[in-house]
Amino acid sequence: MRWPLISQRRLTFAVVLVLLPALVVTSAPAAGQAPASASGSPAFHHELLAKAPPDECFNGIGLPYPAGPPCAQGQPKVNQAYVWSLAQADNRLWFGTGANVNCIVTGTTLALPAPRITDDYVCEFAESQVVKQNPTMPVGAGDHRQPRVYLYDLASGALTEKTAAITGASTDDLSRLRRTLGLRAGGTHQGVVLLAGPALGATVSMFAFDTATGEYLGSTNFTKYGNIRHFLVADDVLYAGVGVGPNGRDGGYILRWAGDRTDPFNFVEVGKLPAQVADLEYHDGRVFVSTWSAAGGSSSAPGGRTSASSRPARPTPG
Repeated sequence: MRWPLISQRRLTFAVVLVLLPALVVTSAPAAGQAPASASGSPAFHHELLAKAPPDECFNGIGLPYPAGPPCAQGQPKVNQAYVWSLAQADNRLWFGTGANVNCIVTGTTLALPAPRITDDYVCEFAESQVVKQNPTMPVGAGDHRQPRVYLYDLASGALTEKTAAITGASTDDLSRLRRTLGLRAGGTHQGVVLLAGPALGATVSMFAFDTATGEYLGSTNFTKYGNIRHFLVADDVLYAGVGVGPNGRDGGYILRWAGDRTDPFNFVEVGKLPAQVADLEYHDGRVFVSTWSAAGGSSSAPGGRTSASSRPARPTPG
């Protein structure tokens, strides 16, 4: 699903923060009523639950960012582009974002880091203040901003941002989040929610919360892996699929979670693949895996190109 762009003559990316697929429902006509459309097809409806607010002020490519918002100079800019990870625990949704993802993909995977500006978005690449203040930052990822974490209560409709729980925990946690390109994978099991994503330096960052209390449980960085896309619970066991190396181009693994609330980052490698894992699905006692080619990807790119191959991997008992 593409998250819709809503242009309001301010520089934004996809401003829809969460649009629940469960709320995209088919509206069938009641008995005796006419169909919802002239063609007889059912009408589809959705409900906008929240959208990303402006989080920066923009005053021109290559120029310093004015204070705000609100913006006394320049115009409001929304950086949080994607709801990139989503997991449900009981009656609450946990999700993490990815900022300016189309700029990062354009600058890294597509290797087209030429600054551009439209009515809806801007990509600064090497002209970004992030690159100017951090010379080691890859220019293709110059529009990187740290991702954010949110909790949405399905019953009350309350949206709570949990990012500060990470950034305020320690300097290590703050640094990990700042270096994370986006929170791309979300999973929950046995009272723990895990949000993870590719990070600068071809690594994977992972953050854990208690699903009952909302308490932040800590973070870690996996230096062996370079990308992660999905979690899967199969036969009451949590699995994750990862890639190795820059953009996962050097192969992949299936990981089985052996952790708990006191040790949330304990994983065991139970399957090795020639390409990074794209999707996981469970059927008839097996976890089936599709792979994702990263040919031509760079060390900071979050994406790649899909491959046609798919292979099953039987979960290790225990």
